[in-house]
Amino acid sequence: TANFGTKIFNKFDMDLINDDDACGATAIKGFLGLASEKKLKPVLLDLRNSGDTASARDSVVGYGAFAFV
Repeated sequence: TANFGTKIFNKFDMDLINDDDACGATAIKGFLGLASEKKLKPVLLDLRNSGDTASARDSVVGYGAFAFV
């Protein structure tokens, strides 16, 4: 869900991410580790899901856009 992604990024909790949760989970974990070391903070830009387009809302995939500053 959208909250899942925001919790991970806000807490830098890499243990919450596995390959079933996100495409590129390994890259996301690596980036979160670097962002944490550099003391970067996530800023949520937008959250959407595939139901926001032409897809049915009974089975959706979520997408989040974050900037790290």
